[in-house]
Amino acid sequence: MGKPIIGFVSLWQNRGQAEVTRHIRDIFLQAGHQTRVLARPSRAIGTMPNLVKRTGVWDIPDLTVASRFEIPVEEYVNWVEQSGVDILFCDMNFQFEELQQVRRMGVKVIGRFVWERFGPQHVEPVQAAYDVVYSLTRAEQARYQSMGLNSPYVRWGVHPELLQWHVSQPENKTTFLFHGGMLGRRKPIESTVAAFKSVQRDDIELIIKSQATHQEAEPIDVEGDPRIRHIQKDLEFAEYQSLLTQSHVCLAPSRWEGLGVHLFEAAAHGMPVIATDMPPVDEVVDHDRNGFLVECSPCGKTGSGLTKFEPSTAGLSQAIEQMADADTWHRLHLGQRAKASELSWQNTAEDYLQLIN
Repeated sequence: MGKPIIGFVSLWQNRGQAEVTRHIRDIFLQAGHQTRVLARPSRAIGTMPNLVKRTGVWDIPDLTVASRFEIPVEEYVNWVEQSGVDILFCDMNFQFEELQQVRRMGVKVIGRFVWERFGPQHVEPVQAAYDVVYSLTRAEQARYQSMGLNSPYVRWGVHPELLQWHVSQPENKTTFLFHGGMLGRRKPIESTVAAFKSVQRDDIELIIKSQATHQEAEPIDVEGDPRIRHIQKDLEFAEYQSLLTQSHVCLAPSRWEGLGVHLFEAAAHGMPVIATDMPPVDEVVDHDRNGFLVECSPCGKTGSGLTKFEPSTAGLSQAIEQMADADTWHRLHLGQRAKASELSWQNTAEDYLQLIN
């Protein structure tokens, strides 16, 4: 009997969920499994509607593009029958009734969710639809356990493809890169820009990188400060990694965080991080070792009841000022290199191969 065929249902674009799925797929390919991907287009109404990437690293064999984000059950059934999938990995898939149908076809369904979107109301339907719901952070695992959901922990690490890029020591100026994504409510861009502007140094610059601007995005005040520029473009993978290499500091404050793919990218590149002192960020960033964790205060709840945090503007300013010091940057850079070694991809591969057993 051959190895089981591994299927994936996921967004397929330059976003965290798809990057995670693409890297998980590599694990099973390396282990000799056949893989299939059913790509979910982004929602029809949104910042980047109906998007599926088919270029660069996203151009793979055995890729089927679904008709829409909410995939009809008939498409699931036809895809499973035609692809011969034995085990299905899902990411942020709340189509519980459709996945129950997939399970009834004899397919083992394994998945994960970002914890800020998962609430107590999801426990019962997810237990009916999934064989396993796993966690990629300890904080996520503890939250699920508090809801009565037993969730195995998978150690997420630095994928080997990221290790070919490295940042260099700042020379004339230190470049801070703000990971904006879609500039949604999770990103405190207004206070971050204000914090940067308050640092009176000519040897620093801020690049705000976003793919698009969400309708609920905060205003970006770059007027009157030539040190700040905004790049809004859906960059290809290699182009984006090159941008990281040309920067020196990952400026990553947020009000809540899921996995934080950009934090693992920063570790791979040797980029010190400035981030909010909250879980699960504190599982990747060790304060004063590979970055700075900025104090914060609770500022509400997500729809699922997860606490949101507002980073201190004064704390951000202080961290930016400290990071502009060459000796401090170099010390944290070395700490980040050590952290990348600890975030072993071999551990990740072992945990995922264990999951399918």
